[in-house]
Amino acid sequence: MNNMISVRDVNRSFEAHNFNLATLGQTIRPWFKDLHDDRIEQAIDDLANETMRASAMDYLGLEFIA
Repeated sequence: MNNMISVRDVNRSFEAHNFNLATLGQTIRPWFKDLHDDRIEQAIDDLANETMRASAMDYLGLEFIA
């Protein structure tokens, strides 16, 4: 099973390509380093939870790309 993904921030020019889904939160966390908000931190943490991932991505303005 291939868990390699690519993701982009729909509101800014950030993209990350070909990384493991398990590292999604770690990969995008630096994109939000200047935004000190507990809700953003929680959403980043929620990316690790498959059932919460879609809503966390929506909240953070992220989408998977091909």
